[in-house]
Amino acid sequence: MRSGSPWGCAAWRTVTGKGLQGGSTITQQYVRNYYLDRERTLDRKVREAIIAIKVNQTQSKDSIMAGYLNTSHFGRNAYGIKAAAQAYYGIRASQLNAAQSAYLAAVLKAPSSYDVSTATPANRAAAVARWNYVLDGMVELGYLDKGERARTAFPAPRAPRPTPGVSGQAGYLIDIARRYLIDHQVIDEAVLGSGGWQITTTFVKKDQDALVAAVKKVLRQMPDTRKAKYIRVGAASVDPSTGRIVAAYGGPDYAERPYNDATRHDLQVGSTFKPFDLAAALQHSATAQDGHAITPRTRYDGTSRRCVQGLPRGLHYCPPNEDDRDYGRITLRTAMMKSVNAVYAQVGADAGLARVRETAIAAGLPADTPDMGATPALTLGVATPSPLDMAGAYATFDNHGRHIAPWPVQQLTRDNKAHDLPGHDAARAFSRSTADQVTSVLKGVVSPEGTGYLATALGRPAAGKTGTTDNNLSAWFVGYTPQLTTSVAMFAENPTSHTRISLGSAAGISRVNGGSYPTRIWTT
Repeated sequence: MRSGSPWGCAAWRTVTGKGLQGGSTITQQYVRNYYLDRERTLDRKVREAIIAIKVNQTQSKDSIMAGYLNTSHFGRNAYGIKAAAQAYYGIRASQLNAAQSAYLAAVLKAPSSYDVSTATPANRAAAVARWNYVLDGMVELGYLDKGERARTAFPAPRAPRPTPGVSGQAGYLIDIARRYLIDHQVIDEAVLGSGGWQITTTFVKKDQDALVAAVKKVLRQMPDTRKAKYIRVGAASVDPSTGRIVAAYGGPDYAERPYNDATRHDLQVGSTFKPFDLAAALQHSATAQDGHAITPRTRYDGTSRRCVQGLPRGLHYCPPNEDDRDYGRITLRTAMMKSVNAVYAQVGADAGLARVRETAIAAGLPADTPDMGATPALTLGVATPSPLDMAGAYATFDNHGRHIAPWPVQQLTRDNKAHDLPGHDAARAFSRSTADQVTSVLKGVVSPEGTGYLATALGRPAAGKTGTTDNNLSAWFVGYTPQLTTSVAMFAENPTSHTRISLGSAAGISRVNGGSYPTRIWTT
């Protein structure tokens, strides 16, 4: 690959070290790709630095760039620009135009995250932003005319071809294990994709089969089976005492829909967030507006659209209850059982919005979860953690306030050599008293009077919370027994435009509540 080609021009900022890759120079990355393995050891780093110095002394920048581009991993099992051009656009590298070249340069930043065909909305936006950055750099360096830059449209790549062996649920589970290893810097994406690895996971076949069967069974119960194809489900089950992920549902078939709904971060969780409001208030010994300490027995005003008191100056929040129903003065236990928005918006304010956020993070929600700022709306679940995140966070309540981050990989080996994996120590998120009080309140949700009454069909003690979001764009049930914590999220999406549509419309009914189909899946 020559530097004078459209691709070479697009990649030049990467080669000169101006931002597409972080952590080491392009020469070092080329040395790692071509001369060394990618073990994260001090010895390897020393050898990499020494060889990089020699390469810099003996090869031109064009030669180094060519070597780097011809050995780098672009995702889609493509190593080198020739394979990448074929994988993304079905053409030879020499046929790539400036727009396509710029996109492939952008993909180098994060191949799996920046593949717009399978990326989350946030990562898709980040990929397009990176593409724009590359094009602007080409203009800046004189490789692209400003007029042509203005006329350049984003070059959508073709859909990825199915990888053998990932059909059905296998691909989703592999994706969870792969993300874990990469995100925890156990191994990087390129060397993992090079093959030869044996990965032993935590998934339990009987639990996995049961979860998949439950989703399929409940989806067949939809009144409008023609529109039901628009309905999607993400789910995950975690052992609360160990953090092991024992099952996950990412979609019907990875080969046909390679987007993992168990790990997506664009579904509002709604009222399933309310336990964090209560936990924050209990953990920090917060007081209600009348000065009394907050307990599950504390009474609050459940009037719909009641404005929250005590917010920072200039903030106003007056949320309606579901169906605009008024409840009068009720206990926090009853308010959780009936999912009363007016009450828990006030509880969150009384606990302190920053403390609510801190409590959710301590329980296990990622700090960078979208829309999880300390705002009044946080209290009612505008944040968008994944179903797997929610299973892990509720497992903290189940585990009496001790959090163990969910994990899917037990062992990683290649050539009979085991690689080190992260530990799984429990961290105290909040006191046992706080966790157990929240569990006691959530048991009321799974009762004949609670919104999760369908889960009583389980026939054993359980705790959980339903969630239904504005415009019926998502519905949740997250619940647990002492042995297992499971999160189920449901939403509907146009398969062509990927725009979100009302669950009720897709199901052929007026509304899908968290206490309906998601709870049925959980119970089944």
